[in-house]
Amino acid sequence: MKLLRTVEAAKKEIKELQAFVVLVETYKPSTLEEKILKEYAPCKHSI
Repeated sequence: MKLLRTVEAAKKEIKELQAFVVLVETYKPSTLEEKILKEYAPCKHSI
């Protein structure tokens, strides 16, 4: 069942998601492990 949202709740969620996208896109991994995690973590949902 789909959860009904208010416009204000939807706007808040959009802002949170936009902040997350900016964080992910600007993240600079410093170790090989972090580079691997950044590269392969998004693939988890495509399986």
